[in-house]
Amino acid sequence: MATSLPQFPSFIVHGEGSTSVRWKKWKERLDILLVAMDVIENKERKKALLLHYAGEEVQDVFSTLPLLGPPEGEDLDVYKQATEALQAYFTPKKNREYERYKFRQAKQKEGEDIMTYNTRLRKLGENCEFLDLEEEIKSQIIQSCSSTRLRRRVLRDDDMTLGDILKLARSLELSDEQTKEIENKPEQINTIRRNQGRTRDTKRGNKEKGFTKQNQRHGNGYQKTKDKSAECYRCGGSYPHQGQCPAKGKKCNNCQKLNHFSKMCRSKKKELVHKVEKGANHQYDSSGSDDEYVFHVNTRNAGQPKAAVIIHGMPMDIIVDTGATVNILDEKTFQSMKSKPKLQKSNTNLYPYGSGEPIDIVGTFETEIKSKAQKTSTQTTIYVARGNFGSLLSYHTAIALSIIPTIRVVSKSETDSIIEEYQDRFEGIGKIKDVQVKIHVNEEIQPKTQPHRRIPFHMRKKG
Repeated sequence: MATSLPQFPSFIVHGEGSTSVRWKKWKERLDILLVAMDVIENKERKKALLLHYAGEEVQDVFSTLPLLGPPEGEDLDVYKQATEALQAYFTPKKNREYERYKFRQAKQKEGEDIMTYNTRLRKLGENCEFLDLEEEIKSQIIQSCSSTRLRRRVLRDDDMTLGDILKLARSLELSDEQTKEIENKPEQINTIRRNQGRTRDTKRGNKEKGFTKQNQRHGNGYQKTKDKSAECYRCGGSYPHQGQCPAKGKKCNNCQKLNHFSKMCRSKKKELVHKVEKGANHQYDSSGSDDEYVFHVNTRNAGQPKAAVIIHGMPMDIIVDTGATVNILDEKTFQSMKSKPKLQKSNTNLYPYGSGEPIDIVGTFETEIKSKAQKTSTQTTIYVARGNFGSLLSYHTAIALSIIPTIRVVSKSETDSIIEEYQDRFEGIGKIKDVQVKIHVNEEIQPKTQPHRRIPFHMRKKG
């Protein structure tokens, strides 16, 4: 009795995407269907179902393919013969070195969890012909994962397997998600509104709860206390004060407004951390290059220390940064120079404060820098950075121009030489002889007699 075959999509030879990948996935789904239909031992029927479900295009291709016979001593498996012929047609020969290159370049993407990254590496490693794929995936995860905590934990323990690493990474991801959810929990904010139409019962209720008119009002704002003093939003001390608020009449160092301290300022804080934004689409080769560290700013504040200098004949105001080891000129300032010096390629990596990403350097040039105020000059190297984030004068250049004083550090050898030269000053109690000391007393201050200090019990005479 004939039975109807289940529906199954045919294979589209000229579809979108990689033909080899689409054929492999289609073949895997067909094998599952054949197992479900209990077609396992009958090779002829499996071959017929393969060509039937593959479709007319695959049948035309199969009719032109050469079929290889079985190895000597083995029976002919027509299904295996057909699948190997189609596999060779749809899957061209792989370049092992290129496949390994793609595997090495696979880094964990932003927002990609560790299990998805592991699956992607396994797919890429199928054609790499590694002797130990598990070990290669382990090394790639350690080197290219996005979690610094995971990398440090794994490097401390060389005996961890790939399974141990995946388990640890998953636990770190879950803890990060849970911590983020807890820390992002909205805080409950209590507010007190001024109500002109309060009744006597309302006032009585406020007193019972620990609220008073005095501790509700403070300047133009309101605070509340219950069983303990609240924090003053002007000075940061406890409220209510014994006298007037310490911040009254004082100027804020942040917003320059009156009647509050900077630590309680509600204005946006000025950026004090120097930072450089990295230019896009730029790659660096760190091999054989030197590393330098600089501070830089992405905002222009009036409070920054600047010096008037002349660089390559162009006068300008430049930020003096004692934390920088090199001189930086931004690209916009360089382009505004009338006589531009020729830039040289630099192999030095410049790193901003608190960042592991180097600055995008256009080039360097040698020039003379003059100080207008000090009337001094020095020959130095200047790095031109891409963008418009301000220019820096390094510590060493500022010292050479006498813009800042030299900080002298006394070494141990110098200390020993001083002690040896003035040895008599360092022996004995150090009593000054034949010198009369005058004690200055303010006659306007009323003298007071202080009681004799009691002798501690353990020092008293036992009698």
